[in-house]
Amino acid sequence: MTPKSAIQAPLLTCANLLAQKARLSLLTLLIFMGVTWGLWQASPKATTQSTTATTRSGAAHSLCKQASVAFSDQLSVQQMGQLLRAEDAYILYGPDAFGEYQLRFASHAAVPAALARMQSQPGIESLISNPDCP
Repeated sequence: MTPKSAIQAPLLTCANLLAQKARLSLLTLLIFMGVTWGLWQASPKATTQSTTATTRSGAAHSLCKQASVAFSDQLSVQQMGQLLRAEDAYILYGPDAFGEYQLRFASHAAVPAALARMQSQPGIESLISNPDCP
């Protein structure tokens, strides 16, 4: 064996080994990219056009079923409960920083009549509905 071939043989062995590892790495990378692409293609796409109008009208409809009310200090909890049950309303949250409660009514159609009846009650100090609602 010549000195040149003695050096070439281990280098060729290393090159072959690296080539095998590179092929394995490339094959793994291609499989991973294929799986990723396949999953991306299979994922459902969001349809914003059809849901935007529905979401906006649903939110507006929900806001029209709400009102802000301030109860009198003399009104007892039992009287407040009777008043709310009579109008089919419940408290969403409150009192806020202004002492008002946010009410939600069961039916959008009954809100104007319920607000008119509640306004005439002595235990109600103020009653404000959404100004954008009919």
